[in-house]
Amino acid sequence: RMLVRWVAREIVADHPYSYNPLYARRTLSLGAEAIPALLAASGSAHALLRENAIGLLAAFSEPRLEVVKALHEALADPDAVARNRALEGLIRWGHKDTEKALIQSLKSNRDPYFTAYAVQALGRMGSVEARTPLLRLLKGDHRDKGDLWHTAVQALGRIPDPKGETRRALKTFQRFCAGRPEAFDQLPGMAPDAPDRPGDRARLLVDAATIAGARLGDDASKKRLLKILKEGSGAPQDGGGGVFRRQTVDPVLGAIEPSNQIQAIEALAALSEDDQLERIVRESRDFILRGYALDQVLRGGRRVDFVRKVAEDAALPSVLRVQAMEALALGEATREGAIAVAKSMVRGYLEKRDAAGPRRARRPDLDQDAIPSYECLAAIKLLGRHGALEAAALVDVVRRAREAGDYERLEGPEAPEDEERGRGRNVPAPGQVTRTTLKAFPALFETAVVELGRAATDPALAELLKVLQERGGPGRAEAALALGNFRRLAAADALLQALEDPEPWVRYAAYRSLRKLSGAEGFADWLFGSPAERAAAVKAWREWRAAKGQELPG
Repeated sequence: RMLVRWVAREIVADHPYSYNPLYARRTLSLGAEAIPALLAASGSAHALLRENAIGLLAAFSEPRLEVVKALHEALADPDAVARNRALEGLIRWGHKDTEKALIQSLKSNRDPYFTAYAVQALGRMGSVEARTPLLRLLKGDHRDKGDLWHTAVQALGRIPDPKGETRRALKTFQRFCAGRPEAFDQLPGMAPDAPDRPGDRARLLVDAATIAGARLGDDASKKRLLKILKEGSGAPQDGGGGVFRRQTVDPVLGAIEPSNQIQAIEALAALSEDDQLERIVRESRDFILRGYALDQVLRGGRRVDFVRKVAEDAALPSVLRVQAMEALALGEATREGAIAVAKSMVRGYLEKRDAAGPRRARRPDLDQDAIPSYECLAAIKLLGRHGALEAAALVDVVRRAREAGDYERLEGPEAPEDEERGRGRNVPAPGQVTRTTLKAFPALFETAVVELGRAATDPALAELLKVLQERGGPGRAEAALALGNFRRLAAADALLQALEDPEPWVRYAAYRSLRKLSGAEGFADWLFGSPAERAAAVKAWREWRAAKGQELPG
């Protein structure tokens, strides 16, 4: 009940899909222990609480029977947000029952938004059974300027087509769209999309069908796709604007509408066009496209040398270097190279003398992605997994991250200079992040503290005690949890003191570590109970400690 109350309060402060890395951080730190509380919240009548709980349940990496059941029930929820969030997890886990439910939803077509989402999901699942109903969608007028058609075409491109049925249908569809482009610009009762140029929507559909056909093995579509890529290479500024067009055309994918670019990358991977994928990784201006192209290279497993170069190149965006490094670590033959890259990332972070000074050299147009702290965070996690992390270097990272301010926190905007404009008007309310600034991301300090707990050395213990005892400092709850790995009297004494800490989550973390060290329960409401309510439990823990004397046996 204590955790249900905490979760219910924490997860309604924002929502999982916002740009807020601090969202539900304490709930998420529980890992699988949070599932019972999230399941309780997913059945709430409170819409936001239910939606957010379902979103978090769907984010777990591996499904549990009770979670799958709850998400299947959520597919029938009248709340569209709850339905779509449940679907996200079920798609990722690839349950056959989910596929059947989605195909059935295409037949009813009662909710156009959910139908579009179901179409996309079936494509991602590669559902062969969905091919016929998806082809049927291309024959009906949905009065939506081709939006559902576009989604269906992209989905069909992801579904195997051994008999060529889809390829033939896509050619017919292309001829239809190319023959009457004006039909998509405006429909009766619908206002025109002023920023779009005449024919933009028809071209979007024709190109989507071309990319899908190429991916399915149609030679003519493949030639046209490669021609489009060649013509768009190094394209100049696009003055047209429009909903579907970016102001700056991408150097590699510039002639392809943004709504089709991910599909184009997948097609290039299916066609084994590794040179084109490498161009996107090296030259694209959009690091999301670059990361997706690198992911396709990794899936192909054909360009190990290229992946190694990406990991080693300090001039590339951090997200790409980390992605490549982690991929190298998966193979026994390449793991040593990944470990060497990780160690260089840690050294690079520690050698950065002034947190406010210049960062390592990056491409000018990607400077916003130059985050050495992110590289160091990923590196210490990888080194820790493979037993290659030196405790002394980890202590240095913790101290450096504290000095540099590389820990999670949100700070509000400064007060206005003119006090007559209203004192404190710019101060956000608790849980409100729309007017706050994220001063440090990612949470390198907190991650390094967790890794100190896994190191379990004397220098690590000393540093963790220092972190826990710094009132108001960062990473204190993480330090309390990490101390549960040390069967030392100093750790037990610090945890006992933390049971009466003013921060609720520090108290709860200390309790969890003492429970781990002792095997006893000793529960109280550490999060919401008053000191008087917790007194009996604190007394019991102190009696346990006294009984141990000078020894804390294993």
